[in-house]
Amino acid sequence: QCNLPDALVQEIRGYQPIVNKIVQRIVGGEFAGKTWESLAELVDTFGARLAGTDQLERTIDWVLERMGRDGLENVHTEEASVPHWVRGFESAQLVAPFKKNLAVLGLGTSVGTPRGGIIADVIAVESFKEFEGLSPVDVKGKIV
Repeated sequence: QCNLPDALVQEIRGYQPIVNKIVQRIVGGEFAGKTWESLAELVDTFGARLAGTDQLERTIDWVLERMGRDGLENVHTEEASVPHWVRGFESAQLVAPFKKNLAVLGLGTSVGTPRGGIIADVIAVESFKEFEGLSPVDVKGKIV
């Protein structure tokens, strides 16, 4: 269900003829095949492009150059404030039956740990298949 105001929905629908022209040029026009080739080159050359990274900035420069070289008009960037994740200090410690520091790697965009840390029972799994076989009741309140 769309929760946008009707006026905005109509404005967006008004762009459909332009979208159709773009799709036609990509699928059957002068850009046929080139779009997928460019996408493959971008992904192979630049890999991950997280917000706030030099990798993303180099990718943007490459895209601008490529679009200009392909003859596209009004190619430009605009300033935008984009939140990004910065790796901080990460640690985990087994507290029972004995204390032991554990090697951990935090995942970007995951929920932050509260100031006091987390203490919970642990369920170790050896595969995604095993993980997917666990029921919500089995894992609620636990570290998996």
